Amino acid sequence: MLLGWLTPVAAESLSDPTKPWDFKPQAAIDAAAAAVPAPALSSTMISPERRIAVIDGQIVQEGDRLGAMRVIAIQPGSVRLRGPQGYSTLKLLPTPIKKVAGKATE
Repeated sequence: MLLGWLTPVAAESLSDPTKPWDFKPQAAIDAAAAAVPAPALSSTMISPERRIAVIDGQIVQEGDRLGAMRVIAIQPGSVRLRGPQGYSTLKLLPTPIKKVAGKATE
């Protein structure tokens, strides 16, 4: 009779009493990170007066915040961001950047 009563108790999983209350298994962290889409760079514009970029439809300049990230540098075709996970670089699709040709000297 006593053994029949102990069997369901032994089948239950025991929790670690030293585990932090807000602990999340690595699989849950990886799944949450995969669910958040990476920001998409649409365009960059560089001029002597300013540097701007369009990320996820939002116009940003160097130093602006984009969610939890900060825009560190805007270059032709790329943007450098710093966030909680460190630095990352967004790049435009590999299309040639057109430049205005200089005048021919005579």
